[in-house]
Amino acid sequence: VPSMGSSADYHYQTDSDFLRIIEYARDIDRNDSIPGQMLSRAVANIIQDGFELNPSTGDKGADTEIARRWREWCNDADACDITGEMTWNEILCHALRAVFVDGDFFVLPTENGTVQCIEAHRVRTPLNTRLNVIHGVMLDEVRKRLQYWITKDDIAPYQSLSLVSEVIKITA
Repeated sequence: VPSMGSSADYHYQTDSDFLRIIEYARDIDRNDSIPGQMLSRAVANIIQDGFELNPSTGDKGADTEIARRWREWCNDADACDITGEMTWNEILCHALRAVFVDGDFFVLPTENGTVQCIEAHRVRTPLNTRLNVIHGVMLDEVRKRLQYWITKDDIAPYQSLSLVSEVIKITA
């Protein structure tokens, strides 16, 4: 650490350092039984049966209909998940575990009413940018998040990302 100090993120100055830490944490989660079980228990204790929507529009009929539609959407993987693989509660569990292990996870709404899950290693900074983009997050002068830069394809964590045209920019 420089003698004049540094930011809290000094231990992973480059994207490759950051991604190596994520992969190391994923390896511990997969292959070490104690942290893996602790994470499973933490996720189960926090999510439990999932989160319920409790609409309060002032119209009892509307509240009932909104709650019914929410439950229907949550329990239909095809309606909820863009890949049609997970229900809402499964996405919640996956997302929470990924946040614990990777530090980040993104659930993006789509135009057709489903959500798309994006893992942390897809939020990356291309080598050719001169903008203030740190680990795929564009920041303003006071470090406010402005955009998330997500790779168009799911590339390997250690594969370099060369061009800005290889990312999709999502407004924060």
